[in-house]
Amino acid sequence: MPFVEIPADNIRLYYRTNLHRDDVSRIDPRKPTIIFLHGLFLDSTFIPQFSDRRLNSNFNLIAFDLLSCGFTSNPVRPDHDTWVEAAIIALGHEALQLPPCHIFATQIIAISTALRLTMLYPEKCLSLSLCGASCPTDLSWAQTTLRELVSFWCFAEDQEEFDDGSLEVAAFLFNERNLTHDEFDELTLYWETYLPPSKRTKVVDICSVILTKGPDTAEELGSIAQPVLILHGDSAPIHTIECIDYLRSGLTGVQGGVRVEVIRGGPECLSYPNAFAPTLNEIFLSFLDSTPRQQFPRSGILPLPSPNPTDLFRRGLFHLARFAHDSTITTRSPLSAFSFSRVPPEKVTSSRAWITEYAKDERRAFTPDTSSESYRK
Repeated sequence: MPFVEIPADNIRLYYRTNLHRDDVSRIDPRKPTIIFLHGLFLDSTFIPQFSDRRLNSNFNLIAFDLLSCGFTSNPVRPDHDTWVEAAIIALGHEALQLPPCHIFATQIIAISTALRLTMLYPEKCLSLSLCGASCPTDLSWAQTTLRELVSFWCFAEDQEEFDDGSLEVAAFLFNERNLTHDEFDELTLYWETYLPPSKRTKVVDICSVILTKGPDTAEELGSIAQPVLILHGDSAPIHTIECIDYLRSGLTGVQGGVRVEVIRGGPECLSYPNAFAPTLNEIFLSFLDSTPRQQFPRSGILPLPSPNPTDLFRRGLFHLARFAHDSTITTRSPLSAFSFSRVPPEKVTSSRAWITEYAKDERRAFTPDTSSESYRK
């Protein structure tokens, strides 16, 4: 099982690829490489692009499990945000000696991570394809709803309560009318295996990133020059077309402007259910065809990694300090992903209280019986 070790933070970052035995040394330098970042409360197995023959045959594909998702293991910390997630993906990219990559991201955490990865390390990113957008306006109603659903889900005392909670979360995030029975069963089995009440601090870890996320500034968004594709489902109840317009208007550095494609009937999460995958993949492939190809030496040898990773990540801290207007950030350890956190002290305090609340009696909490089933991993 492949992992990237980040010893400074006690993180084991899981990844999967379309390469034989997930061996990144087999990356074909003649093919572009795509990094996929999965949707909310999912992991890297919920990425239908891996099943598309055209993508699988013509690109090197790699997907990471974000923090507290799937097989990635990490401490649950109150200073976790998408700047931290961006630093983790950059550390993974560097450790695996990947070439510059196209980035495909789904839903708020992955999208924010992709944007901030490009802000901090533009040399690692060839283009951005974003399924949705974060919103600058007040979404307190959605945050309140999410907290209520998560509480119901995480404190379920039996299978019936857990199933009811799973149904409510699925309806909120994916629109249950779009899910087939098999997809809903697959989704709930994943949650039973990886995010049951007995592991509920993982759920809080994911949610706190959403609730503590601040808007990207004009300076931050304007620093992105790579080609950008935004895909939007017109049935998304939370991040509406107004959010897409805000993000597009902020990406002033993108030459030729941002390409926006609206998917009719598309829900909040476009990568799952799988019904929307064919449409997404057609648009995505068309977008990739329009972007410049990364040129490698004629020998076919992949670009060498940075001669000194510490210097690379220290430069990332300097970019972060400039965006935050806080020079003290440059004094932090460059090889710790949590050095990139910008969670304000008051939100660190509230997240710590939330984590503490959910950690109480966590190990004695309800655990669904999955002995007769096995998740597809």
